[in-house]
Amino acid sequence: MNYTNAQLESMYLDWFNNFLSCDAWRQHYNLGMAEGENILDMGRRLNQSSAGDSPSKYPFKRGEEYYTLTKNRHLMFTIWDEISEQIHDEDNGTRVYFTEEQMIEFVKNNTLHPVS
Repeated sequence: MNYTNAQLESMYLDWFNNFLSCDAWRQHYNLGMAEGENILDMGRRLNQSSAGDSPSKYPFKRGEEYYTLTKNRHLMFTIWDEISEQIHDEDNGTRVYFTEEQMIEFVKNNTLHPVS
């Protein structure tokens, strides 16, 4: 099947963010092993090339891990992707973002409510 570059990158990010194994991801998309590997390879390359664009108005590149505080002040771990960029744009840059090191320092100095 033919996929657009946007679809390939989206499928790669879906695997990266939401699946524990390639097998489960391939079953979800009803893909064979070779086709699944090709899609992941192409999607990864597209994502990495888009992550390398600069300068960026975003605090992280696509595929990078980060932490943020939700509106309820819950600490959340996630991977930077196009949805993160949309949230960043909608919040007009008011949301706080952390690297792992910054998050550890923040937790040492603040009281947070655990996410249940």
